[in-house]
Amino acid sequence: MKNKRILIVDDEERIRELVQICLQDLGGWDTLTKVKILHIP
Repeated sequence: MKNKRILIVDDEERIRELVQICLQDLGGWDTLTKVKILHIP
């Protein structure tokens, strides 16, 4: 079975950590995290 992957983007470290732990432990996801995406006006 192929692993599921997801990118977690948030500027709050605690939110990223919480979402990452939940997705990995409960959902079996491979996760990547990013602080924020560059916004170009």
